[in-house]
Amino acid sequence: MGDLMMAGYKGIHGMFSPKATELYAAILGLQIARQLGHLSVILEMDAKEIIMNLQSFEDSWLVEGVLVDEVKGLFNHFTHISCQFAPRECNQVAHLLAKQALLTQDFKVWLEDGPLWISDVLASDKLFS
Repeated sequence: MGDLMMAGYKGIHGMFSPKATELYAAILGLQIARQLGHLSVILEMDAKEIIMNLQSFEDSWLVEGVLVDEVKGLFNHFTHISCQFAPRECNQVAHLLAKQALLTQDFKVWLEDGPLWISDVLASDKLFS
């Protein structure tokens, strides 16, 4: 529906590939969803190759294969999980959260009501999706 259910970021420092960063974000999101007791999850990202790896039953031979396996392992904690592609233009909130994670060591999570900068961008995302 385009409403904020949960948003968060955790600062990471070091040199990581975009794929690894996307997978770290998926792991964090799934861990939080699990802790909150969610049983059904939609994992939305703008990385088609990662989505294909996550939907495959074959082992991943990517450099980030260990992270792919960790995400797949977290899938077992949910009764329903869906991996969906969303172009970056349709999910600017995720892009801004990723930028924030590069700038800080903080760990922040918002449930349902986020800061104004998220609400403004979320309203714009609704128009494009």
